[in-house]
Amino acid sequence: VPKGYVADVIAAWGEPIGVPGHMPAWKPDASNSAADQAVQMGMHHDGLHFVPIGGSSTRGLLVMNHEYTDDGLLHADGMKTWSAEKVKKAQAAHGVSVIEVALENGRWTMVRPSSYARRFTAYSPFAVSGPAAGHALMQTTADPTGRSVLGTLNNCASSLTPWGTYLSGEENWAF
Repeated sequence: VPKGYVADVIAAWGEPIGVPGHMPAWKPDASNSAADQAVQMGMHHDGLHFVPIGGSSTRGLLVMNHEYTDDGLLHADGMKTWSAEKVKKAQAAHGVSVIEVALENGRWTMVRPSSYARRFTAYSPFAVSGPAAGHALMQTTADPTGRSVLGTLNNCASSLTPWGTYLSGEENWAF
């Protein structure tokens, strides 16, 4: 960190994001469940943006991608065995987190609980809208109407749109 600057950890992997009534603490032995991970910070943050709440420069939303997982750290026995639960936990460690942050006493902190706290994972449902909604290329056996998709994975890079939404790109999907 350059002289005159300070680096603080605000939201480490596994920290509860602040969903009211569901804030499981991170367990250093990696024994958190997939359900726990789905409301905790995902792994390997990327594409970070601050969105002010009500125009404030000291309170807002921190929105970020979680690009990939380190399965050796994510699971109690690493990659020695594999199971459907491990797959679900890895899927929950991907995606996007939305947390509320506030500047208090000169330091940024996560606000918990927060009605803004959200996690979008590989199994989160999304509505398809706009010209793509219902198109034949969007229709699947899971949704023959082509109006919903499931999840987001391998998120890399992001941007805020001029109208205030957060865009996230997926990469490495072929592998």
